[in-house]
Parts: sequence; C-alpha cells; structure tokens
Amino acid sequence: MLRAVRPPSKSWPEVLERDIQIPMRDEISNRARMYSPSNPSGAGGPLAVFAFGGGWVSGNLESEEANCRTWVKKFGGVAISIGYR
Repeated sequence: MLRAVRPPSKSWPEVLERDIQIPMRDEISNRARMYSPSNPSGAGGPLAVFAFGGGWVSGNLESEEANCRTWVKKFGGVAISIGYR
C-alpha cells in the first residue's frame, strides 16, 4: 500500500541490506530485512529491531528503511526490520 504512494529509495553505500527469513515456532517463516554497516568496526555494535507501525493493517519493510539506515550509520550496529506475517 505505501509502496504505491512512495517510490523505493536509493540504497546508501555505507549500509548493506539483505532480506532474510526468520523461522517461527509454527514452521512458518517471517520476512525481515537486515541492515548492517558496509565497513563494520572490529569491536562489533548494538542491535536494533524495528517493527513498523500501522495498526497491523498498513506498512511494509520499506516503511522503516530510512530509520534503519540512519540508525546503522549513526551507531555502527545492525538493524532488523520485521515484516508482518
């Protein structure tokens, strides 16, 4: 729904993105997107998990991409945006 309103944004060179599948207890996988620094420090960094709002009726993984990219760039950690099942 939001994708039709807002075109996809260009990726940021300092942030790597990839879609992953998270297995659930009921044997169904949940789609998520992982954001990480393209040049990570050897010390590691924090992890943030983003579950987008929308009252469980609207939104998608792209809804939180700007927040996730900004968080990774600022804190040098990994961000994961979890999709609805």
